[in-house]
Amino acid sequence: MKNILCYGDSNTWGYIPGGRGRYAHDVRWTGVAAAMLGDDYRIIEEGLNGRTTVFDVPFDPELNGKKHFMCSLMSHAPLDLVIIMLGTNDLMYGHTAWEASRGCVSLIKTALNSALQFAAAKPEVLLLAPILIGKNIADIDQSPLALSGRAESKKFAALYEAAALRFGTGFLDAAKYAEPSCIDCEHMEADGHRRLGEAVAIKIREMLG
Repeated sequence: MKNILCYGDSNTWGYIPGGRGRYAHDVRWTGVAAAMLGDDYRIIEEGLNGRTTVFDVPFDPELNGKKHFMCSLMSHAPLDLVIIMLGTNDLMYGHTAWEASRGCVSLIKTALNSALQFAAAKPEVLLLAPILIGKNIADIDQSPLALSGRAESKKFAALYEAAALRFGTGFLDAAKYAEPSCIDCEHMEADGHRRLGEAVAIKIREMLG
């Protein structure tokens, strides 16, 4: 069985736009991918609302993705693949898309070196550029997303692809498959989860066979 860790934020957790709870397992992109891949693959969900790549959130220190990443890698070892989709919340706290991509580089390095912690083969990595921030975000949000979130999110794909090429990891642009809901301009609707999950499943098969 191939073990795959999906490390992300609310769009991996399955947050329903507008604060209406969490999508069911079979609706979330992780569940969609799992259903397509079948019993030879095990999808492990590690989504957390508000998670950043590597940056501290003063009022919620547990949201720093770097601090809990190695624990997740070790607790779910051995892993064949680690999927990372983070960066949207970095923009919420005033960081740029470039800084988010550098945060992902730090996580990639950790994943590729994780075998040193438990004497196992290193996992492959698939980096996902997050979906875009909706064009009407300024009408909804009061964080830095309202000022620069849309423009910065458009930079994700090129920056993340460059990071993936640098380290020889897989890459997928989530924005090609899913759009933010018009309700909150940040989270995917069910159809977006389906399309992204299908694309991720195809990419996983390409990478792992």
